[in-house]
Amino acid sequence: MRTALAVIALFLFFNSINAQVSDSTIFLKEVSVLEVKPSDNYTTTSIDTLILQSDIGASLDEVLNKSSDIFVKEYSPGALSTLSFRGMGSSHTKIYWNGISLNSSMNGVFDLSLFNINFTDQIDVHYGASSLIDGSGSLGGSVKLQQKDVFERKSEMFLSQSIGSFSTYNTMAKFAFSNGKFFMDYRFSAISSKNDFEYLNPAKSEVPQEKMIGADYRRGNMVANVGWLINNNNVLSLKYIYQNGQRNLPKLNIQDSVKELQEDTLSLGFIEWRNYSKWFKSELKVGIKANNMGYNNENIQLKSKSTENNFFVQERLKYQLFKKVNLNSVFLYDYIEAFNDKYGSTKNRNEFQMIHDFERRIGGKWKAGVLFKSHFTSNMSLPFMPSANLGYQAIQHWLRISTNVSYHGAIPTMNDLYWGEGGNPDLKPETGISSELNFIGGKPLKSITINYTLSSYYSDIDDWILWAPDNSGIWKVSNVSRVQSYGFEANLSASKKVKHILLSAKVSYNWNVSEDENHHQLLYVPVHRMRLNAAIKWKELGINYNHQFTDMRYINTENNAWLPGYFLADLSIYYTFHLKWRSHIRVAGKVNNLYDEPYQSIANRPMPGRYYTLTLTYMFK
Repeated sequence: MRTALAVIALFLFFNSINAQVSDSTIFLKEVSVLEVKPSDNYTTTSIDTLILQSDIGASLDEVLNKSSDIFVKEYSPGALSTLSFRGMGSSHTKIYWNGISLNSSMNGVFDLSLFNINFTDQIDVHYGASSLIDGSGSLGGSVKLQQKDVFERKSEMFLSQSIGSFSTYNTMAKFAFSNGKFFMDYRFSAISSKNDFEYLNPAKSEVPQEKMIGADYRRGNMVANVGWLINNNNVLSLKYIYQNGQRNLPKLNIQDSVKELQEDTLSLGFIEWRNYSKWFKSELKVGIKANNMGYNNENIQLKSKSTENNFFVQERLKYQLFKKVNLNSVFLYDYIEAFNDKYGSTKNRNEFQMIHDFERRIGGKWKAGVLFKSHFTSNMSLPFMPSANLGYQAIQHWLRISTNVSYHGAIPTMNDLYWGEGGNPDLKPETGISSELNFIGGKPLKSITINYTLSSYYSDIDDWILWAPDNSGIWKVSNVSRVQSYGFEANLSASKKVKHILLSAKVSYNWNVSEDENHHQLLYVPVHRMRLNAAIKWKELGINYNHQFTDMRYINTENNAWLPGYFLADLSIYYTFHLKWRSHIRVAGKVNNLYDEPYQSIANRPMPGRYYTLTLTYMFK
């Protein structure tokens, strides 16, 4: 507690200095989080807001799967869903909600299926070293979910109801109000499903069509965001998110029946104080996060409960030191308490991270930057993690060349250190070097806009943390492997407007090799992925089509067993009716797995064939 109070006092000191030096006023209508973001010499992208608006009610894994280059590992509808960036593991991908990590400190992952995209206004994807500015552990990358604080005088209401295959019902609502000095934004969602989909079972010789039973789920979520514009330089806000998911886990296709119940609860809230001046900006956050997971397997009479409590303080500072020199500084403190019966007792640790990012423009075409990062915990540290980047505008608009090289690392999770017989308190942090080379360009040409990105990357990680069974069959963790990952990413997008018609298309291709010391591809890392997104909008009518290919994935370390590749396609159509008094009604229909492709993302985890969703939405704004 003394440590926590000292940290708060230190961070308040930074903010008080900032408040005293504020020498100019800034009129704020829409206030986003402080722009402490990666240099454009790193690879980043944002999910199109039109996709967020047209895919109302979708979960985060659905949107990222069809709209980004990230491989989403789905363990069947209603079950766990995680990400894999550039061949890295799920715990190497961080998910941030308004700057706060949603990942569990116990197992290092966040279940994307629990998050409704109605709870975010913007999704940014940071690849590789671009995530260094967000915090440690993101060896693959990070996903940032942002909510906007809007002080513009207005009221907004949103009500939506979806019905879909497998008796799936999804209800969403949003209520927002601002009078120019005060705003509030409340969002809710509730979803339930029998999840009784049919699937082909390749585990049986006849490959029969079977029906999933006993895999129903329900989720309830809410977000509250309120803020006060103290004056034109200071904003005070309170943000809170609550998620609860209860599900009977889908059985494996090699099982006749199973009764596994899991309940996940997340409660996260923080107070935020932002101060703006001409040369100096700051953002202070103080809050708590509680994660609880209950698991009950009636078949083997196993019950387990995990609890995690986290107190955190964050300070982000942005300076303009000189006309062409900027400095971003980030200070992150976490106090974590975690318990599971396998731990034997409650475990705790303090974490402190410090990041300094310098960026300088050189002439009109060059931009260079260096970043220094430190990460300390109660029992281990990564005291010096540097990164450097350089960018050159070779051809105005059409060609920007950038490169970066970084040294970064990841601290073991609480489960890695303390989980029963398998945990290992002597684990070392994972560390490694990564590099990128990027070619970026794009420009509007009369009625058509073209953008492209070409990126190559390389990563070499030592002391890779791996869970594996020993000779007695007990799963244990150790630093046993060196992993090399390298690949190539290409993206091309174009949009054209002809009178009332807007056409857009985006194609992408990813090639990724992630190998262990024996030159075996890592589990569930596809070498090839391709994606096509196409959309047409005519007045109030919109049509979106998504088609993607995922290559074969190995399911054992010897690379002699694999899942076949598959193609997936989705089609959605929506129409908006304009009513009086700033009101709108939108009717939307969606066909998932359009061509009824049988596939598995994870071995023995059935996935549904073609299924449908119909959504009716009322909007007032």
